[in-house]
Amino acid sequence: LSSAASDVYKRQAADSGISMTIENITIDGNQKGRLFQLDATGDGKRNSLTLNDNAVLQNGYTSANGSAVWLRSGCDFTMNDGAVIQNNTAGKYSGGVMGWSDDMNVVINGGEIKDNNSEYYAGGIVLLGTYHLYLNGGTISGNSCNSSTYGGGVFLDGGNLHLGGTLFGDNVDGNDVDKDFYFNSIQAGKTMVTIEGN
Repeated sequence: LSSAASDVYKRQAADSGISMTIENITIDGNQKGRLFQLDATGDGKRNSLTLNDNAVLQNGYTSANGSAVWLRSGCDFTMNDGAVIQNNTAGKYSGGVMGWSDDMNVVINGGEIKDNNSEYYAGGIVLLGTYHLYLNGGTISGNSCNSSTYGGGVFLDGGNLHLGGTLFGDNVDGNDVDKDFYFNSIQAGKTMVTIEGN
């Protein structure tokens, strides 16, 4: 599927407890808009998006945040083996996966988050607020951030990181310096890190 529109290409917003699973399809934004947005329901139910084998989200664009996937309160995102998020661009934070609110779960079991770009924070994953990020597998590589201050791969502020078997490589800042992670608030004790497995 390919987008020729200038607005959001795919949107999951303000619906009560919707679960969406994507597999065996390429969704190409043609640099015209954000690909997926999951908003709070307002009734306490959760919206969720799962990417399975051969699900590809690519060439999303936004002048704001989260050009491939944008999450708000009470939303869940899961990425499994064979899924790809690539070549997405954000004018502010995270070309790949962006979450900015409370009570979010992001689970990376497999797949690739690669070659995404943002102006600030990180090109791959940016999470702000209260969340759980599970990095169980897959690869986060080749992502970039134009700012020389922040990381290219993952930027975290607050929340809980569960670090397992995800591989990192070639994520860079604006000076082409390798930066896989940037913890904005760990010194204030806001980000909890759990290393799981070997």
